[in-house]
Amino acid sequence: MAVIEERIYDIPMDELTTAEDFALESLHMDKERVMQRYEETYNETLERCFKDLKCQGVSRGFAITSKDGEELQLEGGIVLKSKLLAEVLHRADEIVAYAVTVNGHDELMADPENSMLEGMFYNAWGVGFSMSAHRWLKKKIQQQALDNGSYASRGWIPGEENIELGLQNELFELLDPTRIGITLSDSGVMRPVMSVNGFIGVCADSAIQFDGKDIAEHH
Repeated sequence: MAVIEERIYDIPMDELTTAEDFALESLHMDKERVMQRYEETYNETLERCFKDLKCQGVSRGFAITSKDGEELQLEGGIVLKSKLLAEVLHRADEIVAYAVTVNGHDELMADPENSMLEGMFYNAWGVGFSMSAHRWLKKKIQQQALDNGSYASRGWIPGEENIELGLQNELFELLDPTRIGITLSDSGVMRPVMSVNGFIGVCADSAIQFDGKDIAEHH
C-alpha cells in the first residue's frame, strides 16, 4: 500500500521564495543589473504575476508490485517501461506521480498589449514560479515520506536525463493532471506551458535519496 496519499495543492505564491532566482537565471542577468536597467518593468510584471497567476500541484503514490530492470509495474496495472527509471528507482517500494503548473501564464503571455520587454519578463517569471513550485511540491512529498518513516528520491522528469518523454502519457493516466488545468497534446506538449511533471521513488532505505546522483550530475 502506498504511503503518499493523493493531494491537490493550491501553492501559495508568497512561499515560492526561489522564483526570483530562477527568473534571473532565465534572464541571464543578476538582480543588480536588472534593477539598474529595468526596475519599473521588473516590479510591474511581478506585481501582475501575483495578481493573475495561480500555482497548483497534484501528487499521488502508487505501490510498485513488480520490477525487472526494464520496467516498473504499479498497482492498478499501469506499467512504466523505462530501463533508466527502473535503474534509478530500484530500491523503491512506491512511486509518486506529481505535476505542478502556473495557471494564467499562457493568457498573460498572449496579452497583445505586452511590450517585447514585458513579454521577456513574463516568460522569466513563468519559469521562475514553475520551477519554484516544482521544488515546493517535491519538499512536500519528501516530508510526507518522512512522516511515514520513509525516504524519497529526487524527482525524475519525462523528457530530461534520458527519461522517456512518452512516460507523460502513463503519468497522466495515473494522476489526471487535468484536475489542476494541465492538458497534454498528442505530441507530448503540456498546457499551460509552464508545467512540470515527474516521478519520485519512496522506500524505507535512506540511500534512495542519492540514487541516480551520478546520472544527474552528467546532464
